Amino acid sequence: MKKWITLTLVFILAFVFVGCKPDVDDDDDLVNATAVTISGAKAEIEIAEEMQLTAAVVPSTAVQTVNWSTSDAAISTVDATGKVVGVAAGTVEIKAAAASNSKIFKSINVTVNAPVVVIDPTSVELTGTKTEVTMGSNITLVATVLPEGASQEVTFASSDEAIATVSSIGRVTGVAIGTVTITATVVANNTLTDTYEVTVIEEVIIPVDTDPEEIVIQGEDQMQVDTSILLVASVLPTGVNQNVTWSSSNAAIATVTAGGEVTALAEGTVYIIVTSTVDTNITMMHKIVVKPAPIVEPYPNLGGYQIKIMAAGHAMFEHDPFLELYTGLDKTAKQTAWLEVETNFNCDLAVVAYPDVAPWGPSRISWLNEKAALNAAETDIFVSTTDWVKVLVDGGSVADVLEYYTLYGQNQMSAVMRAAATYKGGLYALPTVAAAGLQVDSGIFYNVAFVERLGLESPAKLFNEGGWTYTGFTNWVTEADALLAEGQTVLSGRPFYYWQGMVNAGGVKLADTLTQSMNLKHPYGVSAATILRNLYNLGWGTNAWDAAATSFNEGNSIMQGGNLWFVRTDNRWPSTLWDAGGNSRFGYVPFPYPDALTKDNTRIGGVGGACYMQAAGRVYPVGVTAKDVYRAFTEMMLNTTKYVKADPTYSEDGIMTTAAESKVDDPESVIALVYFKRDKVIFDPLWTMLTDATYIGPAIDQIVTLGSDYNEIMDAQMSVYQARMVELYS
Repeated sequence: MKKWITLTLVFILAFVFVGCKPDVDDDDDLVNATAVTISGAKAEIEIAEEMQLTAAVVPSTAVQTVNWSTSDAAISTVDATGKVVGVAAGTVEIKAAAASNSKIFKSINVTVNAPVVVIDPTSVELTGTKTEVTMGSNITLVATVLPEGASQEVTFASSDEAIATVSSIGRVTGVAIGTVTITATVVANNTLTDTYEVTVIEEVIIPVDTDPEEIVIQGEDQMQVDTSILLVASVLPTGVNQNVTWSSSNAAIATVTAGGEVTALAEGTVYIIVTSTVDTNITMMHKIVVKPAPIVEPYPNLGGYQIKIMAAGHAMFEHDPFLELYTGLDKTAKQTAWLEVETNFNCDLAVVAYPDVAPWGPSRISWLNEKAALNAAETDIFVSTTDWVKVLVDGGSVADVLEYYTLYGQNQMSAVMRAAATYKGGLYALPTVAAAGLQVDSGIFYNVAFVERLGLESPAKLFNEGGWTYTGFTNWVTEADALLAEGQTVLSGRPFYYWQGMVNAGGVKLADTLTQSMNLKHPYGVSAATILRNLYNLGWGTNAWDAAATSFNEGNSIMQGGNLWFVRTDNRWPSTLWDAGGNSRFGYVPFPYPDALTKDNTRIGGVGGACYMQAAGRVYPVGVTAKDVYRAFTEMMLNTTKYVKADPTYSEDGIMTTAAESKVDDPESVIALVYFKRDKVIFDPLWTMLTDATYIGPAIDQIVTLGSDYNEIMDAQMSVYQARMVELYS
C-alpha cells in the first residue's frame, strides 16, 4: 500500500515540474557576450586624480552589466561605476568583466604618477674634457643644472660662430683658428648661466718618419729545386718608403726577381739580399737552403673515393675547369692536372654545391659547425674566406693543415694568405694556383658612364699618371661635385673602406702583425679621416656596405668603396646594375696615397680573402685519410701552376691584363689593376680581427660624419684591438 502511494506522488510531482517549464521561445532573448570595450581611459593619471571609465558589452543586445576590479587597490581604486582614483605611484591593471560571463573582459594599464614638484634651479655648471678643438672637429660640453631634480633644459650660444659653433646639445665644432666663449643658459631662469672657453687650433699633423732604419724579410727559409717562393720585405719604421731592390748571392743556386720571387735552380745555400732604395746602407740578408726535389711517395689508392669540393651553387663554374663557363686562363692546365690526380690517386674530384640551407654568411658558418660537431661533414674541401678563420676554428669545422702543408705544400702559399689563414699557430687554408693573377682585393669602383657624362677625366688615368694623391683625390671629388644635380653625390658607402684603404696606400698597416703594433693613430690615419670629413660635408650617398648602398646602385653616386669580387656578381653589383640590358660599365681606381709619396711607393692592403679549407668532422672510408685528400687536392693545384708557367706564351702582365679586362670597362682601370703585383700588397688584418667586422666602422663614422675628435675616438679602440692582436698573432 505504501509503495503504491509513493509512486503516485512521484508521478504527480513530475507532472507539476514539467508543466511549469518556461516556454522554449523565451531563450531567444538571451544573447551571449562576446567582448567588452572600455572608453574614457588615459594611460597616466596623478595621485588623487579621478578618471571615469565606461564599459560596453558586445553585442549591444547582450546584458550590459560589468564588474570592475583593480589589480592593486594600493595604487588605484575603481568603483562599481568605473570611476578610477589614483592612490600611489605605480602601474595598475583595471579590468571590466561581463557580469553574464566573467571570462569575457577587457583590461587596461594605468600609470599613477606622483605630482610633479617644481624645483627652482639655483645654478648651472658647464663642463668638458678638452679646451681645444681642431678645425672641422668637435667636442661635446655638458651642462648640469643644480640642484638635483631641477629641469635640465638649457640653451647654448657661441660668442663667435665664425670661430666655433655650438649645437643645441652642446657639441662645439671648430670653424677657424681663435678662441670663443660658449655660454649655457637655464631655460627656467635665464639669469643663471655658465661659460666655457674653447680654443680652435689648426690640425697638427705629426711628421712621418722618412728615414728607413731596418728591413725585415718574411718568407720560407727552405726550398726544393725547381720551385719558387715569394719573399716579402718590410721597411721599418712604419710609414717609411717601402721600395727595395733584391739580389741573390749565387744566381746559380737561386735567382730573385725585382718583386721578391725566388726560384731555386740547384742544391746549396744562398742568401737573398734586400736593400732600401732610399738608403743603400739599410740592407738585410735572408738565408735559404735549397734541397733536392724529394722522391715522390707512392700514390695511395683511394679506391675511387670522390673528393668533394663544395662551392656556392651559382659559382661552381669558378672551380670546376670542365664546366663551359669556367673562364680562368689556367683552364687547360687545370684540366690536365685534375685528370692526372684522378688517375694517380684513383679518386674522383667533384665540385658540389652548398645546400640551400647554407647561404653565404652566418647561416653557412652555423651549418658547417653543426655538421662537424656531429661528425657529419658533407664535403672534404670547401670554399670559404679567411674572414671566418676564427669562428670556424672555434666551431670545430675546419682542419689545421700545417703538418700537411709542410709535407706537400712546397711553401707555395703567398705570405699574405698564409698570415691571414694562420690562427694561434695553426694553418687553415690550402694552396691554390700560384701563377700570375690580379692581386687587388679592394679599392674604389665607379660608374664609367656617369664619369663620361660629366666630362670628367678618368680617376684611374689620374692614378696612372701619378696624380692620385690625397690632394689629387680631393680636387677630383670637389670638381665632380660641382657638376652634380640635386640628390647626386660623388662618394657613397662606408667611410671605413676609404679610410683603411688610404692609410694602407701609404704603406702603413693599421694592424701590424710583424711589429705586434696597432697604428690607428698614425698621421696618415688622421689625414685620411680629415679629408673624408671635409668631403662628407660636400655630400655623401648611402652610408652602407656594398649591396645596401642604394645611391650607388641606383646611379645617383659616382663612386663606392668595395671589393673586386663584387663586380658583375649577382648578389652585389650585377651587369644590370645601371643598364637593364646587362651593359653596366665599371671602373676601378686604387685608394689615394699621401702627398709625400710617389705612385711607385703606394701599396694596397690584402687580407687573404677567398680560400679553400679542409673540413673537420668528415668520416672517411677505410683506405682514405685526411692527409691523402689534402695531398691529392694540393698536387692538383701545384701542378696547375707548373703547367701554366711552362707554357711558352706565359706572361704575368698578359694574364693579369686579361683578368682585369673581364672585370672593368675603362682601359685606364685595367692598367691600374695590373699595376699591383704581389710585392705591392701588404697584409693588414684590421678588417677581420674581430668577429663583427663592422666594429670599427661606427667609430670611423663618428669622426667622418659627426666630426668627433680623432684621438679621443681611437683611444677607445686601441686597447680592444691591441688585446686582439696579442691573442691572434703573438
